[in-house]
Amino acid sequence: MQANAWIVVADSSRARILKSAPANGQMEVVASLVHPESRLKDTELISDRPGRVHGGPAGPKSGADSGSESAHDREADRFSREVVQELQKGSDRHDFDSLVLVAPPRFLGRLRSHLGPLESAVTETLALDLTQVRDLDLPDAIARGR
Repeated sequence: MQANAWIVVADSSRARILKSAPANGQMEVVASLVHPESRLKDTELISDRPGRVHGGPAGPKSGADSGSESAHDREADRFSREVVQELQKGSDRHDFDSLVLVAPPRFLGRLRSHLGPLESAVTETLALDLTQVRDLDLPDAIARGR
């Protein structure tokens, strides 16, 4: 890992942005973000959900189920944008030279899709969920995940 790297450890409902400290091998938390809406069920996210309607030969369909993206997916996408906005702020301040992204595959894809010019700073991606790992144990967990 490069000396001036930020490590993003995230899933669809929480993210930690950490700064590598090569001198002692530890990581310093730069930011913690939480998005509790991503943990809710689709039915809890839709406040004005219509009742069931009958629709053609496919049978009954719920208005809330139409469309290709669920409310949960929209919230996860919204959170990935928030994480990238935080990264952009750090980039604007020249706080890091490189980024390491660690997230479950689906959320990792969401993050990458919103990075834009920050994509060039990404030096490594790990498709892992390490959000439950303590800060102290992250360097070892990341090393094992490589």
